[in-house]
Amino acid sequence: MKNHFPLSVLLTAAILLWACESQAQSGWTWQNPLPQGNLLNDVEFTDKDTGIAVGDFGTILRTMDGGVNWITVPSRTTDDLYDISFIDQFYGNIVGDHTILQTTDGGQTWTMQHHPGWGHLRGISFPSINTGIVVGYYDAGWEYPPGSVIVRTTDGGRNWTFQRRYPQGGLHGIFL
Repeated sequence: MKNHFPLSVLLTAAILLWACESQAQSGWTWQNPLPQGNLLNDVEFTDKDTGIAVGDFGTILRTMDGGVNWITVPSRTTDDLYDISFIDQFYGNIVGDHTILQTTDGGQTWTMQHHPGWGHLRGISFPSINTGIVVGYYDAGWEYPPGSVIVRTTDGGRNWTFQRRYPQGGLHGIFL
């Protein structure tokens, strides 16, 4: 009988292993978990076999066998990635610090979407192929004072429109 561990348990184990490794003497090498050791922030499956996980330092992992094996997919960013939204098995979006990525081939490749830098983006939801909402927050020192932000697209991510900024707090997730 196989043991199945929740993602939070696996993430905690990975963090503890990283912390132990960073304190270890020289001669120690990264062994597990492979293929990488960055913190993972979200995972979404488009069917029982195909899934995408995202994490810190631009990490994107893809599985085609229900999570038994994972491969690293180039993201072309080092920004931390936080949330995924797939509309179907092919079309998906990822959001992270100053980053919006899009795939049209089920997560095999990702392209950067244009946006004018609305701060730290944390949540994304695409209820249809054209309409998407992204939420996040500003730090002090940005063009606007610190606070929450909401941006929207109605053309599949080609253009993003600033919708609203709230003066306090930060938005970290959205589901439509």
